[in-house]
Amino acid sequence: MNTYSSMLEKAAEEIHQFRKNKFTQASDDFWLQSLMSRMQRASSVIGRESVEREIDTISRMIADSGPFTERLAPTFYAALDAVQRSRKQSQRKQ
Repeated sequence: MNTYSSMLEKAAEEIHQFRKNKFTQASDDFWLQSLMSRMQRASSVIGRESVEREIDTISRMIADSGPFTERLAPTFYAALDAVQRSRKQSQRKQ
């Protein structure tokens, strides 16, 4: 478990619900499944820097996908925001 575990688990569940409730093409469904799996794995990563790297990677995956927006997994964006705020606070302390 890590600081962001519950947020990442909830975000994976949001994607699961999205897949269940929306019609998606096979390629989109595969991508959503891989994104959901990545979030679930990231929720069990140990170490702050490691989990933040995973969140960054997931963020890039979503950004690169194009058509998906915050509505896909709003809790993930809350986790991303928390990572960014934490980094800004760390930079201010230096």
